[in-house]
Amino acid sequence: MAKLTLYEHPLSPYAQKNKMALREKEIDFACVTPDAIGTGGAAAFLEINPRAEVPALVTEDGMAIFDSTIIFDYIEERWPSPPLQPQDPAARARARMIEDVMDTQYEAVNWGLGEIHFFKRAEGKLAETLTENARRQTEGFLPIWKMSSAEMPKKGRTGSRGRCSGGRIWRRCRLSPRP
Repeated sequence: MAKLTLYEHPLSPYAQKNKMALREKEIDFACVTPDAIGTGGAAAFLEINPRAEVPALVTEDGMAIFDSTIIFDYIEERWPSPPLQPQDPAARARARMIEDVMDTQYEAVNWGLGEIHFFKRAEGKLAETLTENARRQTEGFLPIWKMSSAEMPKKGRTGSRGRCSGGRIWRRCRLSPRP
């Protein structure tokens, strides 16, 4: 049987989500960065993901799965232990809503800030204005991050690596704002 393969790019936050899940579950996998990613020029990769985007996962039996959330759900269902999502349906729904906001809104703001501050696509007053706009946008995400103690995953067993059942990634990624 072939090894599990995650097609990714080191700068993809979506691929990072899947790599974290696989590593937290201690699943052996290989990482491959496809040639000509995003250009439509990688015919072999198009057979794995017709959207020509990372991440994409090829299972041990050759099944190709794309979209980071679908891949995450597959990993969680295929290897249920240790659980990475809360077991309570309401808490799990909250975690999924947070993930959706991160994937669809926060990531775009974060990418834009990288373009400004890392690649210097804007400087001076324009960079300051864009950064301030990004700050205001991300403040709008705070209500979804605020969770009551009843919604937070409950601490479970602790192992040598400090594992807790139900919601390991949720806590480790610090999706709620720091005090």
